[in-house]
Amino acid sequence: SYKGSAEEHADIIAAYNLHDGDLDLLFTEVMLAEVDDEPRFIRVIEDAIKSKTIKRTKKYTKSKRGSEQRKRSAAKEAAEADALRKELGLDDQLRKLKKRKHDGDDEGALTALIRQRSSGRMNAIISSLEQKYAKPKPAGRKKGKRPAVEEEFVEPSEEEFLALQAKMFKKN
Repeated sequence: SYKGSAEEHADIIAAYNLHDGDLDLLFTEVMLAEVDDEPRFIRVIEDAIKSKTIKRTKKYTKSKRGSEQRKRSAAKEAAEADALRKELGLDDQLRKLKKRKHDGDDEGALTALIRQRSSGRMNAIISSLEQKYAKPKPAGRKKGKRPAVEEEFVEPSEEEFLALQAKMFKKN
């Protein structure tokens, strides 16, 4: 797992150095970072500061105090996402998919919903292209008309081409 691994520790330190210790920007930089991970991130950073791998910065000290603000804004974003999900009707669709699969896995249901919607869009695109560009099939052969015979195109020889070109561009 990535969380708590040496790779994550290295990413936290790299993000700390990149953003001069700004924790708000650090959360955007580190993969899978959530506000709930802040105590673990601070522990990693403090350990690195104690081991003199990195230096404490003013931005870090200042942004460390904004922990409650980050939690409030994250809760507000989560509430907005829930409201938007309900507004778009994704709740009902996810619930239906969960019932069909009987596994209760949110990520699996969401993945299935996304695939279902994208395949529906793809089918709609294909059918609209077929309607626009497909040649209509003839209803049947009408009496008295012969089907058009397509002649095979034969490219003219070099001499014939030059003669035709001279004839077309001849000045009167």
